[in-house]
Amino acid sequence: MTREQKQFTNGYKDFIQSIEGLEGVFDFDQFGQIIINWEKYNSLQDESIDGEVTLKEKADDVYDTYTQMFEDLQGYFDSSIEYYQAVIDLQEEMVDNYITMENKAANAVKEIYQDMLDTRLEAIDKEKDALEELREARQKSREDQENAKAISNLQTNIQRTMMDTSGASDSSFIKAQQDMTDKLEDIADDKYSEMLDDIIEKLEEEQDALQKQFDELFDNLEWLFSWLDKDIMGDESALFELFKQTDEWRQMSDIERNKTLDEWKTQFYSYYDTMITHEKGIFGIYQNITDTRERINKLDENLKTNIGKGSYAIVKSISKWTSNNSKNNSSGGGGGSTSSYRNY
Repeated sequence: MTREQKQFTNGYKDFIQSIEGLEGVFDFDQFGQIIINWEKYNSLQDESIDGEVTLKEKADDVYDTYTQMFEDLQGYFDSSIEYYQAVIDLQEEMVDNYITMENKAANAVKEIYQDMLDTRLEAIDKEKDALEELREARQKSREDQENAKAISNLQTNIQRTMMDTSGASDSSFIKAQQDMTDKLEDIADDKYSEMLDDIIEKLEEEQDALQKQFDELFDNLEWLFSWLDKDIMGDESALFELFKQTDEWRQMSDIERNKTLDEWKTQFYSYYDTMITHEKGIFGIYQNITDTRERINKLDENLKTNIGKGSYAIVKSISKWTSNNSKNNSSGGGGGSTSSYRNY
């Protein structure tokens, strides 16, 4: 339609500039607006002979007809732009709401994973603390045993001294036995401590591995958005259930939850119907925005580009214009310029 209207305009340009007697009276700027050469216009015939249309009247009629056509064309252009812009605004709102909801869903998933990770890391920390407490408890038990053993040894030595003043060699033997026992207990304690250290080290390695796995999982979110696009964003119950797993939802009052649900539904249904009916889903809607912008550019291009005349619409419009003027001139014999104009 824009191309045909442009052909209208170009056809009239050629027609106007070919009317005998009006040569050089009109010109057109780069945007198609008509320009009057006032010097030539003022010199046109303005007195009628035998009721004949004067050249100045003819020029006025030409000017008014073309100006109206140009305004109609611009009006169509403006209304088309407004329509396309409204389409763009609506589609951009759909896409923006979709992105907002999807980002919210992605954050909810990440929060759930983070809670799971924190729970596991916290459990491992508790295991490590329990092992350290066990180490401390064993150390304390060992110290208590050492104190009890020291007292027992003192009591034994005193008894032996009182019973046998010649038992020096026995005392040495008993001390050697005690030293051996102490060494074996020290070795056992070292092994036990090493075992605890190994367990704690493995737990720390597990923590590092869990954290690394989490970081790698959310370093590239392509998998997450792909899953959301496919299984979640078009499913109201699944999407809202995901939102309800967040701390934000758990901390809301009942009235806040009702208000929030209404907001979610508004955003969800702003894109849902179009998303499920469009062949390419939300990506198709986004592509429509690009296509619509291209249409606007083409409109502007069509209005600024010279398109060759020759369409049926041009001939029909010109014929109608000449026919109307012929009726107005039916009473006159017709001068040279008028006759040439009618026979165009």
